[in-house]
Amino acid sequence: MRKAKLLWKFILWMLLVPFLAVFVLFLELFMFLLNAIINFEFHWIEIDSFKGMKEEWRYAISYLKRNWNED
Repeated sequence: MRKAKLLWKFILWMLLVPFLAVFVLFLELFMFLLNAIINFEFHWIEIDSFKGMKEEWRYAISYLKRNWNED
């Protein structure tokens, strides 16, 4: 019985992993497009790691804070 529970957990996890991978790809695409829209150029920051993605989010949020009230 215990092996059957573990097998079902493994099967469900294997079904979930591709969706997680697609989610991460869409997240990176979203950040790339947001960066392109904000800068009007392709400003490359390393997003090969979580540190790079954190820098990208921090840059985007600081830009929005600076320019929120400008009309």
